[in-house]
Amino acid sequence: MRRFRSHGGSAAHLWTCTHPVVGKQLFILVSDQFGHDHIKVRRSGYCLEYGLTATQEPCDFSSPRQSWDLRDTGEITTLSGTSCLAPFQDDTKGSSVGVFVCTGSIAERWFF
Repeated sequence: MRRFRSHGGSAAHLWTCTHPVVGKQLFILVSDQFGHDHIKVRRSGYCLEYGLTATQEPCDFSSPRQSWDLRDTGEITTLSGTSCLAPFQDDTKGSSVGVFVCTGSIAERWFF
């Protein structure tokens, strides 16, 4: 199973799944009043935000850069629906995570 980890205010990275008690790998989906999802890191309370890379930042539910749509296929897209959350290097431990044009690649599929 692929998951991603991140440290407060820094870039999110792919990492090996560890014991569920590790707070850096526990995420909560929070929906805003518009029905968009926000990915909140349980340990820090920060939300995943996209830019050049995906980082965790203080939650701002009015920010479109922290709003995501989760598809049934496992893809996490920006509000435009054309950009997907994916690693810079497919399945490489430590690879930064960013937002790229969706291609349908397995690297764009996430599990919660």
